[in-house]
This record gives sequence, C-alpha cells and structure tokens, in this order.
Amino acid sequence: MRQPIRFRRDGAAAAPPDPSSDAGSPTGGGVEVRASQLLPLLLERFDPDEPVTVLDVGYGSGETAAFFSRYRCRLYFTGLIDASELWSLPDEDVDVYLDRAFARLLEFPPDTYFDVCLLWDFLNYLPVPALRAFSRALRPHLHRQSHAHGFGTFKATAPAMRQATPEAALQYGVHEVDKLSLRPRPDGVPPQFSHSRAVLAESLPCFEVVRGTLLKEGTMELLMQAR
Repeated sequence: MRQPIRFRRDGAAAAPPDPSSDAGSPTGGGVEVRASQLLPLLLERFDPDEPVTVLDVGYGSGETAAFFSRYRCRLYFTGLIDASELWSLPDEDVDVYLDRAFARLLEFPPDTYFDVCLLWDFLNYLPVPALRAFSRALRPHLHRQSHAHGFGTFKATAPAMRQATPEAALQYGVHEVDKLSLRPRPDGVPPQFSHSRAVLAESLPCFEVVRGTLLKEGTMELLMQAR
C-alpha cells in the first residue's frame, strides 16, 4: 500500500525554489522552468490551512514536495511512467490484465480521495485501452471537486512539450503556483502516443476536460474536473 508524504502547516520540507527566473529559462541542476496558464486555476482554490490530498503520477520531484509543504498536504508519488506491466500488453484479455495491473499500481486506502491529480504527460504513455483502465482504477478515489492537470496534443503528430529536445523523457514538478519545472530523465523512455483532447475526453471518462490551452509545437495543456 502506498504511503503519502505528509506535510503540516507548521513544519515541513524546505521552502520552494526561488521562482524569480523567467519562464522557459534553465535553472541550476538542468531544471527548466515554464509558465503555466492553467496550473493557477488548479492550485489557487486552496487555502494553506485547508487539508489537500494530491496524486502525482510521476516521481518525487523536490520542487513539488517543496511547493506543497506550505499546505496541510498528503502527497502521493506513484512513478507510473516506468511501470513495466503497462508497456507490454497481452494479446488476449487486455482489459482484465490492465484492471489487475492498475489495481496493484493504485493501491490506496479506501477512504483516499484526491483533490488534485498531477498527470503530466503520463496519459501519452498509454494506449487507449490503458487510458480506460486507468480511469476505472482512479474513479473510486475522486470526488466531485477533484481536478487534474496534464498534457495532450492538438493533433496526433505533435511532438513533446520540450522544443529543444522533443524526444526527451521528462520529469515534471510544480515550481510555483504558475510555473512548472521540467528536467530530462536520462534513463527514461519518451511518450509513445499523442492523444488529442477529443481522444482523452472519450477514453478517460472519470474526467471532463474543462479548459485547454494550445502551446507551441501542438502540445495542449489541459485542466480536467471529475465527472
């Protein structure tokens, strides 16, 4: 069973990184900082004294942990991007296989409900049957005001978010309420799919896409709300 990182208002991890650098510029340690138009709509709803439960499908980004240390937060990192059972699917009984895989990967206490889901580009690692299985597994942990942030594409031929190295596998984080951090994962595999907003709306029925912003190179930043 996955254990969350818990932050109290009166004491947690180090302060968030200095957000004073311009969006899109590199910072120390190979981290790139980018402005986000939709992230504030996701995060500005919460008061620091209000408890919030967050799912990050990536790894333990120091920027994300530092940002949420200002809240009374339970923060789950799952590392789904490198879950090997999702990348080699059987020829038969695919739905049964995927449901079992996600049941293991998203094993949370029954009373866990996420206010924020940080999906990043994970959805573009999944074929459509896996998107549907992910939706089925996540739905029991959502409530009517659960929101998610992630990336899709305007069309299937659009490259990845990072213009300089579109083939790179990236690790994302929350640098500030309106800024993302991006760093390459040298040993990672880049997304294999380019799901449009329409495909995600149909294949991820646990969420409704409520806002979408077209970025450069055909990438779309998406804000979703639980149905």
